[in-house]
Amino acid sequence: MAMKCPNCGAENPESVEFCIRCGKPVGSPESLQGRSVPRSRSATAKGAVVSIAVVLAMILLALGLSYSQPWSEIRITVHNNVTPVLGIAGSGGIWIALFIDGHQVHKGWVYSQNETIVSAVEAGHHLIEMDAAADVGAIGAILDGVMDFSDRYYVMPFSTQSIGISYPVS
Repeated sequence: MAMKCPNCGAENPESVEFCIRCGKPVGSPESLQGRSVPRSRSATAKGAVVSIAVVLAMILLALGLSYSQPWSEIRITVHNNVTPVLGIAGSGGIWIALFIDGHQVHKGWVYSQNETIVSAVEAGHHLIEMDAAADVGAIGAILDGVMDFSDRYYVMPFSTQSIGISYPVS
């Protein structure tokens, strides 16, 4: 005796548990208890595609976040080329204001020949600027607001970009 599918109305042989046309169960609920309904291949494939898309999205998000985090640094070494004035104590230093992307990261005296300033930055392009004035003794040093050094640098993610700046610029 053929069984009629309650879902699509197709005639099915008695020996089948699921409709040969639509795949829905064709027996009574008691006869189907404990049996699993087969999933179509297209549903399984769709699930796999969705899973892969979710994993790729998570990886791209993690890469994007790591790229924009301040896990890189700029290491700026200021080379003091000012010659001390003979007989004037304290001369030979330079007063500097150092900026990264318009934000002041250092302001102070550089008396040694080389001083290094380190600043954490996000990966990407950065504008490095320095205003400097030499200390010639009695006058002191006055910053004029004109950048004596200005240049753009690219900092890779998770790396250090080293920059050397000489003053006075030779």
